[in-house]
Parts: sequence; C-alpha cells; structure tokens
Amino acid sequence: MFNGWGAQDWAAWEYDQHLGGFVASEAGAGLRSSTLVNEGGGFHVDGEGTVLLTETVQLDPGRNPGATKGEVEAEIHARLGTTKAIWLPRGLSRD
Repeated sequence: MFNGWGAQDWAAWEYDQHLGGFVASEAGAGLRSSTLVNEGGGFHVDGEGTVLLTETVQLDPGRNPGATKGEVEAEIHARLGTTKAIWLPRGLSRD
C-alpha cells in the first residue's frame, strides 16, 4: 500500500490501493497483499535473495506505526521471497 509519502495533508490517495489489483488483473498475474505501507523506490531487490530497506520508509510512524525491523523483514521476506535484508538509514535524498 502507498499513502502519499507518509499521509501528507495535501495528498489524496484513496483510490491508489486499488491500482495494484487492476494492473495484476489486466496482466493475468496473481496479487500478493501486504500489511506494510511502502512507496515506489522504498525498497530494492537484487534477484538473488537480498533486499535493501530504508528506515525512513518502512519504519516511518506515518506509514507503519510501531513496526520493528524484525517485523518488516519477516513481512518483506514472506512477500518477496528474499532471505537477507540490508537496512539503510534513508533512501535517496534531494531526488
């Protein structure tokens, strides 16, 4: 799920949660839901089992309040099939 960079006051994203299902349906692909709120570019995988995660995205209280690194890793690994997580303090800045 995506919530407008931490549920900003100016953002209106109420329909975005349906976009993934629509794209999956059009592509004939399955859909795997998650309880995590993320954003595009908030994580990266290398195709060999490693995922890069950012504290500013996955642990943001506006996205995933109270989430721990362990909980985030478990959910990411379950959904993406990764086995190793590398945490970065933040993602891109001034992009």
